[in-house]
Amino acid sequence: MVVHRSDATQQRRMASNHDELMAKLKLALPNCTVDVFIGKDYDLAQTIARFNEADVVIATHGAALSFIPFIRPGRAVIEIGYQKFGPGRGMPFPLSFYYAVAVSVGVKYYFSMGDGAYIGQTKLDVDDVVQLATWAVGNMTIWPMGSTSETTDLDTHVLGA
Repeated sequence: MVVHRSDATQQRRMASNHDELMAKLKLALPNCTVDVFIGKDYDLAQTIARFNEADVVIATHGAALSFIPFIRPGRAVIEIGYQKFGPGRGMPFPLSFYYAVAVSVGVKYYFSMGDGAYIGQTKLDVDDVVQLATWAVGNMTIWPMGSTSETTDLDTHVLGA
């Protein structure tokens, strides 16, 4: 599931090359359903359900990643950061809070860096994100019924561009 920030104010961190990402994901993962999530189209319960149903969530850094606790253990999230040179234009690499949330709930975490700033669009490194998605799908952990992060050992992967 790819979070598209088309509903974000001032196009904050919206992927300028979203269509390219979708096309390349569908080519690289022909046996997977690659769909788009736009937050305004769902209420809270539906949003939780969508994140719970997703095997891999791809999202630029933002509030949508606060739904990581609803992703099933053993699944994956790919956070896309943004960088622009100059004070206050980018984000430190990598940020630790969504990583910490993912690890705490048994979700595998991947990271890619895009080119952008807090306000305005972000150009994703599409090839990097597609590679991470391919790895995430290949490293999927299907937990036995009744197991939890306390009873199952998972690898967490932090991969950068």
